[in-house]
Amino acid sequence: MMKAALARRTVLLAGSIAATILCSYGISMAEPDLLVIAGGVEGSNDWESGSYRLDSGTLVLKSSPATISTDLRSVDASNTPGDVVDRAFPERTGWIFPSSSDTNTSIMQGFDTAARGGRVVTPIPSFRFLAETFGNMTDGSALTAMVLESVDGSSAGARGFILDFDLGAIFGLNRIRFYPRPSKQRDFIKGYEVRLNDGTSDMIVGGAKIYETIGSETDNAEIDVDIRFETQFVRHIRLRSLSPAGFEIAEIEVYTEGFVPKALYVSDIFDFGEKALLGNLRSIGEKLSDVERSRALIRTRTGDDPNPTQYTRRGQQPSGRVIQRGSSFDPVPIDALWKKAGDVSDTRLAALVEDQLDNADLDGRDVLLQFDRLPFADRQAIVLDQAAYAALGGGEKTDIRDDLTDWSPWSPAYPLDSVVEQGQLRDPQAGVPVLSPTPRRYFQFKIEFSSDIFDAATGVGAVAVDVISPIFADSLIAEVFPRQADVGVETDFTYAVLVKNRTPTQRFDQFKVQTPIRTESVGAVAVLDADGSARWEADFTNISLADQDLPAEDTLGSCIDDGQGGQRCFRILESKADGFVVELPGEISEDNTLLRIDFKTSVLRVGTRFGAQALNTVEPLFGQPVAAGNAFDFGQEDIDAPPGSLDAGNLFVEVPVVKGLLVNVRAVPPVLTPNGDTSNDVAQITYDITNIARPTDIQIKIFDLSGRIVRSARLTQSSGRFSWPWDGLDQSNMLVPPGNYIFSVALNAGTGEETGVGVVSVAY
Repeated sequence: MMKAALARRTVLLAGSIAATILCSYGISMAEPDLLVIAGGVEGSNDWESGSYRLDSGTLVLKSSPATISTDLRSVDASNTPGDVVDRAFPERTGWIFPSSSDTNTSIMQGFDTAARGGRVVTPIPSFRFLAETFGNMTDGSALTAMVLESVDGSSAGARGFILDFDLGAIFGLNRIRFYPRPSKQRDFIKGYEVRLNDGTSDMIVGGAKIYETIGSETDNAEIDVDIRFETQFVRHIRLRSLSPAGFEIAEIEVYTEGFVPKALYVSDIFDFGEKALLGNLRSIGEKLSDVERSRALIRTRTGDDPNPTQYTRRGQQPSGRVIQRGSSFDPVPIDALWKKAGDVSDTRLAALVEDQLDNADLDGRDVLLQFDRLPFADRQAIVLDQAAYAALGGGEKTDIRDDLTDWSPWSPAYPLDSVVEQGQLRDPQAGVPVLSPTPRRYFQFKIEFSSDIFDAATGVGAVAVDVISPIFADSLIAEVFPRQADVGVETDFTYAVLVKNRTPTQRFDQFKVQTPIRTESVGAVAVLDADGSARWEADFTNISLADQDLPAEDTLGSCIDDGQGGQRCFRILESKADGFVVELPGEISEDNTLLRIDFKTSVLRVGTRFGAQALNTVEPLFGQPVAAGNAFDFGQEDIDAPPGSLDAGNLFVEVPVVKGLLVNVRAVPPVLTPNGDTSNDVAQITYDITNIARPTDIQIKIFDLSGRIVRSARLTQSSGRFSWPWDGLDQSNMLVPPGNYIFSVALNAGTGEETGVGVVSVAY
């Protein structure tokens, strides 16, 4: 470990894994549970436990090691690929940091172990017979050596002999030393060149590494070659002989300084036993030295099976792609995801593989689709696993890659809001929502450490995420209708949700519909039983959804006894820019229950998705998202899929492509009277921005009739409905004279500037 004192500044960086077990009305309610992955937090699990316990004592077993694909032909099953993560940092018991250096110890001993991932090779075929002795150069013993003997007493044909060392990770190097055995002092290298490569993609051109020479001597007289240089990031070392004379190397020593610039921790794969909802992610952490020059980024992924890695073999059918070989074009076979028939124990599935999936007479693309459509259990029984892949011949193996069928891709890095104080680690309201899809049964996270300078590093003391199980429904199939609307025009929509449930312990009593802008009006709401009869009905048509009027109860008075001497009714709990929440008079748990909600809103972007979440009053921080599909027969002639079937397009509403990106520009009210009586003291300059995915520059200006700017604002916004308040004051915060004023809203997009104008009047 590096002994030099480092300036320290605490910054909180990452997250922690928590789990909340939810039971609803009439069922005993457990306190939220938490699974903390750490070593520096009391009561937490170790970073590499093998099995994990929640705060309540409930056991969560890892389903498999921390598998992660490292390249197209191999995987790493360790928690720390490259073995450059330090789990014993001074004064931070149980924390993990990027590895730091002992400047007096060479890093070469054990560099070629499976954990470190380093290796030494020679690209010169005629010298590969020496490979069995390469390990002697890094075994820590000066009594063993790699020996390139002279043939005629003076020459071994060694000129041009190359040794390539891959350190397995990037280090901050500042010294390289090599020498012969004490008994063979005369057999030192007579001419050498040492070159370095940092292992980044910037230093690879056309597949070839670009090296920088840091030491060269054509007529070397030093028995012990000791090259010192300014510290630089290095992964690859190339040693080349510049003399034909034979030589030996007993040890090559490499010395480093500071922290490694890149390190990776990959968690085990957590199995919650059944699908679970994930809440907030949070962490604690610390930065050393320059706080702007290092970082620890957390990413997550979730899955439906225990293996996030996909193995493939050479299939029997063409993929539709070709590869050019000289003047001919040869078809490229598909990458088959399944075992050979002889490796499948189930006779029915073995016959399926032999007769269908490996049938060379079928189209390869159709075969891949057939495999994807198999029932989940059948796919899992025949999928190519690591053992079956390892048994294949070299010519049969194709790529290893992340499984993006039953697993989500790695999420974006979590924002700094996920960083919390240690006292907040068990607070389910702290942190940020998990970015990976939920509900899923399996969960994994990784931490990517990086730094720009040698003495900067970020450590992580704990990672946590809230988890709730059982989920609210096996599945929630939802669709919105109609699926076409005019841009910026208020439209009547119906949202339908079909509940699929196996057990009454799964239930919810709130529902949030996500809308592109704030919804001003909700109409009829109904819960229908499986036979189509109405269980509960409500109507909010004549109720304002302004914040001051919420929560709002329906006009039909549909309520039920809550079992505690009171009643529960339909209510609109909130209506915000991202959607509205309906509270139901009771819980929905029965299979094939249908929830229908009518509402009005406007669509401002092509392909707007109306997502939704089921919520529960007991644990409002958790939401179960819906899946798009066929939930209800809206009388569409072109819909023939059975209820409950999935269709990704059923939650999208299309709008015609229009030229205008700025619409519905107006002042509300058109006349303001800023006299302090709270009535019309402010006019809202409102406008809709359409089909703008990225934040863009918006300028709002108020002019008097002479053209002078009396008030202005500059904003950054994307598609949505917005308003900017004008209180009748000018730039000097003085009331403007009564009269008419011109306002403009200008949008500066990549296609040019668009401007909307209007008139607002001031009266006293």
